[in-house]
Amino acid sequence: MLTVPPDKIENAITTKIAYTEFPTNIIGYKTMIDEMVKLAKSRNGVGLSSIQIGIPFRLFVAYDFDNFVWKAFFNASYCPLGNSKTFAAMEGCLTYPTNQNYTLTRYDSVYVEWDELTAEDVLAHRVKRFFGKTAQVLQHEIDHCDGKTVKMIGKLMV
Repeated sequence: MLTVPPDKIENAITTKIAYTEFPTNIIGYKTMIDEMVKLAKSRNGVGLSSIQIGIPFRLFVAYDFDNFVWKAFFNASYCPLGNSKTFAAMEGCLTYPTNQNYTLTRYDSVYVEWDELTAEDVLAHRVKRFFGKTAQVLQHEIDHCDGKTVKMIGKLMV
């Protein structure tokens, strides 16, 4: 588990990061992103939302299984592709003990809309289709930004 108690994460509202405030905090955001990736990796995670470390921003890091890189997603949202199918997924979560897994329904493909930090240190708006494991991880992390956890929307496996 992380240092933030689960009851502070469940139903938590995250705040969008405004383009106007971003340039003044660029070093802080880059440092936070690096630390979030390190923390997720140290716990064998594939994603981590800033709300899980007590920072109520609409920001998370996730591993992109298609490109084999970690990415930071600001202000992300998703919707299923027109031909998406749902499947029963099994997921753990860094919010809860490592031996807890949940079953829940996920889409196999989604459109994700987000802002991304570019090499020029500006936020650029992106829209992309994601499939498979990456789509599943992104749905999980966006759920955190929306105040939902696997414990709330899934069923504990015993």
